[in-house]
Amino acid sequence: MIDLRRLRQVVVLADMGNFLRAADALGISQPALSRSIQSIEADYGVRLFDRSTNSRVEPTVVGMALIREARHLLRDADAVDQTLRLMSRAAIGSLSFGLGPVFASAVLPSIIARLATAHPSLIVNAVIENGGALSRLLLQDEVEFCCCLRDAAIPSDQLEIRKIGQTRVQALVRAGHPLLSEANADLARIAEFTTVGGRMQSEGHELIWPIRCDNFEVLKAATLDSDIVWITSLIAAREEIARGKLVPLPDHPLSHRRDFDLVLIRRLRRTPSPAAQMVMDHIVQILADSYP
Repeated sequence: MIDLRRLRQVVVLADMGNFLRAADALGISQPALSRSIQSIEADYGVRLFDRSTNSRVEPTVVGMALIREARHLLRDADAVDQTLRLMSRAAIGSLSFGLGPVFASAVLPSIIARLATAHPSLIVNAVIENGGALSRLLLQDEVEFCCCLRDAAIPSDQLEIRKIGQTRVQALVRAGHPLLSEANADLARIAEFTTVGGRMQSEGHELIWPIRCDNFEVLKAATLDSDIVWITSLIAAREEIARGKLVPLPDHPLSHRRDFDLVLIRRLRRTPSPAAQMVMDHIVQILADSYP
């Protein structure tokens, strides 16, 4: 079967009308180009070019028919080549990935800003769900990867679960909250302030709050604006904690003393797309920069 390389040689020779100029354009020797054209003619038992005494060549009727088809094939091949090159740089294509609410609050704004600026033609679908739902989406190939707390992930022999960081779950209150000045507040006093939080697993058990909401930005805004107590991973409010707007209550009875693993989950033996690899690397870097 004739290959694209030899078809391109035929087209270039037709355009140049001369073996020497065509060989120079193709970056090969004139004898190599002559042998290639002769081999096509021999393979199919046809003549593609008529040679004249002044070193000019002209396509025959069969040659012209081949050249017309070859131009279409080469344009399509060039388009495929360009598509693959763009996809290798995550410049085009699509990407679906999943994040737990904690991860979404911590890394999604940075990811969206980066993709919108550097990869505006990439179609992105970011799914925010709990770890169990994300694991199922991954097994159904609805997303390429997901990130969540290890406690929320569903173990499976089809999934690779890799630790990429740690965080601690604690009670957070706004600066100036009454509990901050009551170091020895008893449980009855603590219970006067409504507790809120998102879906969260701890050692296989789901933690239940009086008010539950998986939109961490809503909970953050509500905590800043009221006397509620927000139980959350510290990474979900790292900027507000750094500015002193939100303050952890490490001695609160619902503050955990242990660290929770942050994990990245992928299908085993499944090569990620360049876009997925880029976003995964970015998430790992964010965690490394923010929580060394």
